[in-house]
Amino acid sequence: MARDSSGTKNQPQYAGTGAPADAADMSEIANYAALVGNRKIGPSSARTTATGADVWEGLEWWDTTLNTVFVMQSGTWRASGTGLVPVIPASVAGTGVVLNPGGSITFTGTSSFAAVGFATTDFPHYMALLDVTASSANTTLAAQLRTGGSNDTSANYDTKLNADNAAPVTTIGGVSFPLSASATLFHSVSIDLFNWPLALRKKINARGQDWTNGGAPTEFRVAAAHRLTAAVDSLLVAATGGTITGSLTIFGYVSR
Repeated sequence: MARDSSGTKNQPQYAGTGAPADAADMSEIANYAALVGNRKIGPSSARTTATGADVWEGLEWWDTTLNTVFVMQSGTWRASGTGLVPVIPASVAGTGVVLNPGGSITFTGTSSFAAVGFATTDFPHYMALLDVTASSANTTLAAQLRTGGSNDTSANYDTKLNADNAAPVTTIGGVSFPLSASATLFHSVSIDLFNWPLALRKKINARGQDWTNGGAPTEFRVAAAHRLTAAVDSLLVAATGGTITGSLTIFGYVSR
């Protein structure tokens, strides 16, 4: 019989006295559900592998892995809203390194570690918070781009380090970028990573402090760029001497 009337949201309504027409009635209900039903729920693995009729322009997906809503736009998933979203790396590398369920990384007594596979096309830019809470000896920190398990050691890093206790240090064609200014026991750094998953030159802005008990903290800023345009998905952090203990948390920048 198809519908006898429509509800307040234009949903099909059927009278008890009407003669049923199963195929037409069920099709009408299914078509209405497809028209107005525009949100799915599931993990990142299901969202990023959904294809064909399972996705469409404007579809919203509540990503239970990242606790974020994504919208399908022009064939690409884009995070909805603005701000920072915690990102869960695919894995970690290094001795004494743990990837926690929420995505934060903790490391204990390691000379270097990597956050692997955190950069995807979900977010073009990222922020990483690095907190070194202990070191086996006074040390500085450095970092490198990393892709597919390989660290980028090419002489393509151009950097400038400004610290409040020393003259600026410029390095052209280095093999890493600095994440500290002084050899101390403790370090805290906020790192902005631009264009990581994109075929564009990578840019890094970092700001932080170095400190040892009983001394004045050193405040510093780092501006760095990498000359090559290949996409990268990971980050390596290393102590230049001894071992370090602490944590790293990564966020994706949402901008719409």
